[in-house]
Amino acid sequence: MAARVQLDDITSAVEVRVPFHRPVIAHLRGVRGRRWDGERRVWTVPRTEEAVNAVLGAPDAEFHVDPALMHLVRVPYRTAASADPVADLLRRLSEELRLQGYGGRTRITYVSHVRRFLQARPGAATHLTADDVRHHLLRLHGDGKSSSYQRQAISAITFLARLVGEPDVVETIQRPKRDRKLPAVLSRGEVRRILDATEFPKHRLALMLIYSAGLRVSEVVRLRVGDLDPERGLIHVRGAKGRKDRYTLLSNTAADALLRYGLSTDPDAWLFPGGRPGRHLTTRSIQKVFERAIKRAGITKHASVHTLRHSFATHLLESGTSLRHIQTLLGHSSPKTTEIYTHVSQGDLRRIPNPLDATP
Repeated sequence: MAARVQLDDITSAVEVRVPFHRPVIAHLRGVRGRRWDGERRVWTVPRTEEAVNAVLGAPDAEFHVDPALMHLVRVPYRTAASADPVADLLRRLSEELRLQGYGGRTRITYVSHVRRFLQARPGAATHLTADDVRHHLLRLHGDGKSSSYQRQAISAITFLARLVGEPDVVETIQRPKRDRKLPAVLSRGEVRRILDATEFPKHRLALMLIYSAGLRVSEVVRLRVGDLDPERGLIHVRGAKGRKDRYTLLSNTAADALLRYGLSTDPDAWLFPGGRPGRHLTTRSIQKVFERAIKRAGITKHASVHTLRHSFATHLLESGTSLRHIQTLLGHSSPKTTEIYTHVSQGDLRRIPNPLDATP
C-alpha cells in the first residue's frame, strides 16, 4: 500500500495521504500533533524530525517522500520511490541545496520547478540538452507564466545542470526581461482604517509592526521577545531573506502597544505564539487576518499584507527619508530594488499642477 508524505506549502505542516488501512490509520492516530482534515481528506503532522519519522514507521506502507523533507528522515523506511531515478535526483537536489545554505522555501520552490521540468520531458533524468530547457521555457511562456516565474525556473534548472555535470546546456539560455509592475500602496488613512478594523490586539500588533518596521510577514511571525529593543527604538530581524540579519525601526506607537499586549519575560519566547505549544503563528494566519481587516475597512484596492511593507517604504520616501536608509531598513541587497518606490511616491507628483484644474 503506497502513501505520500509531502510538505504543505501554505501551512508548513506535513501532509500524509494514505488509502484507508486500519493498521496504518491506527499508527497515524498515535503520532503526536497529528490532525485529520476531513474536508481535504488528508492527515497533517508537525514539520519536525520526530513527527516525520513517526509517520514513516507505519506498518504495511510504502512511502513517496517529498525531497524537501528528506533532511528530517533518520529511520529506515520502505519507499516506493527508491527505484525512481527522478525521485532520487530530486532528493539529491534538495540535499545539495541544503548543504549550500539555501532556505527552506527556496529548496521547495527549486525542487518543484525541477520536478515539473523532468516530468514534462522524455529521456533519462540525468541527461539534459539545451533543447529540453528551451522547449520547457516555451511551454511556460505559452501557459502565461510571468517572467519572474520563468527566471525562477531557469535558476532551478541551472542548479540541476551543475548537479548532474552538464552546466553547458544552460549557458546559451537567455533570461526573459523582468516585469516592471509597480506595487500597490495604501494611504496613511487606509492603513489606520485597517488597523482599527483588526479585531484582536495580538493581530493588530502584528500588522502594526509589519507596517511601522517594513517587515515581511515571514519575519514578523518569527520575532522573539528579545528581538525588540524599545529603549533604542529598534527591532533585530534575524535570518531574514538571504540569511541576513538587519535592524529596523520600532515606532513609539508600536512600543506602547507592546506594553498593553503584555510581553513574556523570556527573551527566547515567540512574540506571537501559535495555537500549539512551542510554535509561532503561521504566515497564512496573518494573511487571513489582513484579508478580513481590509474587507471590514471597506478598502477595494488589490492589496495583500505585503502591501503594508510597500506602504512603509513609500511613506518614508514621501517624508524625505533617503533611498539608502530605506534600502537598509528593508534589507534589500541592491539599491535598484528600492528605487521602485520612487515611481509610486506622490511627493513630487502632487506638486505638478494638473492642466484640467488649471483650465479657466
